[in-house]
Amino acid sequence: MQLRDFIHVGDCIAVMTWLMTERPASGLYNIGTGRAEAFLAVANAVIAQTNAEAQLRFIDMPGEIRDRYQYFTEADISKLRGAGYNGSFRTVAAGVADYVSALSAAGADHNRSHGGKP
Repeated sequence: MQLRDFIHVGDCIAVMTWLMTERPASGLYNIGTGRAEAFLAVANAVIAQTNAEAQLRFIDMPGEIRDRYQYFTEADISKLRGAGYNGSFRTVAAGVADYVSALSAAGADHNRSHGGKP
């Protein structure tokens, strides 16, 4: 199973704003949630948020990248936490919900400003 440390761009901005404001010790800080979630969680969240009638289909990893592919990423955020950052991070489901909501709002705004025309 492929697992990634998915992070919402809003959470990245919150961390960067905190770093600029608080000015902890200079250095490299990992920005991530600190928890790996499956690509399947992303797909399921999109399906749930869009009420889509979807069937997932899995395909094999292409042979030419199979041995070089990074199947797991999870940020070690201990340095960030040790520097004092105590903000929370959205789960994949919450991040997808925020994204779908923003897309829906943008589409509604676009339709209003264009007289209902795409």
